[in-house]
Amino acid sequence: MLPKVKGLLERFFKDDEGVIAIELLLVSPIIAWALLSTVMYLDVYRDKASAYRASLVLADMISRETVPITEDYLDSTIELLYELVSTPEASLRVTAYYFDDGDSEYKRVWSKIRVGTSGQDFTEGELTTAVLNSVDVLLPDLADQDSSYAIEIIATHRPVFFPGMAAWALQDDMGNVTFQTFTVTRPRFSNGVVCFENGDGSEDCGPWVSTSS
Repeated sequence: MLPKVKGLLERFFKDDEGVIAIELLLVSPIIAWALLSTVMYLDVYRDKASAYRASLVLADMISRETVPITEDYLDSTIELLYELVSTPEASLRVTAYYFDDGDSEYKRVWSKIRVGTSGQDFTEGELTTAVLNSVDVLLPDLADQDSSYAIEIIATHRPVFFPGMAAWALQDDMGNVTFQTFTVTRPRFSNGVVCFENGDGSEDCGPWVSTSS
């Protein structure tokens, strides 16, 4: 019995006859899956690159301000972000902060959030001094009372095709990929981070040093 089975198996593996149409039918799903997955992955990286470029544009724009930033200014900024990343599913957080050498820590001056349509909110809310110091590895060294802006973007990519492979830690069960950017920039033309003008007319301001040479 065993020799007979062995002989059948040997003939099966040595047989090179077949119908190419059937072979094509068998491998077509794998080829289609591979091609669509490649397109999907390239699309994700394109959107991720767009989010990083958008963060650089917004950081440069905010760093040039010399008058207090207002609620209307941030509303316009999130609208600009939608255009830059080609999706309303993006959120923005802008934080102004400075370094206090006496306390050896970074301190928040003000922090504001704008959440896009169906966009993902920042889990910590507005950036506090405590949270700011917990991510100090992302912040450049500053002189005492020197200040900077931290611009963060959360954007979500919703693929047309989901290959079923969890290639990113932030990918959910539907294949949606969420990525976050963190960009730091210094004020270009002012002596420090500009104040934020609240709706009641008050302003949130902080100390700074001159950035002029």
